[in-house]
Amino acid sequence: MDRRTRRPVAEMTSAAARISIALVTLQLFLVLLVAVVAHPWQSTTARASAARDPRIVALHRREAGLRRESLHVRRVLDRRWAIYRRSLATRQSAIDAARRAASVPIVRQAATASYSAPSVRVVTLPAQTITRTS
Repeated sequence: MDRRTRRPVAEMTSAAARISIALVTLQLFLVLLVAVVAHPWQSTTARASAARDPRIVALHRREAGLRRESLHVRRVLDRRWAIYRRSLATRQSAIDAARRAASVPIVRQAATASYSAPSVRVVTLPAQTITRTS
């Protein structure tokens, strides 16, 4: 009941009604959003005059120059990376060859020599004399 008028107030208990109202509200919001983003109030002559603005023209020229420069930099970097990858592959193959050459004598020695315990050597050193004064 409404406190002021003392009339019964209808409650919205239908889930289908709630969902349909929510969907209609969402659709209305999206339509309004699209309308605002499209700028229907701006004429094509205003857009054309904005394109002739010298600041905009200078900005477009600068953008084109930066694009050309970035393409040049990309080509230079690609060439440098190609040279680096080739030199790295050459260096890796030289390192692998050196490792294989170094491991062959060790493998042969291990295969031909039988294991023997290391020999013990007894060393006698003279007594150590410390002549320190405090």
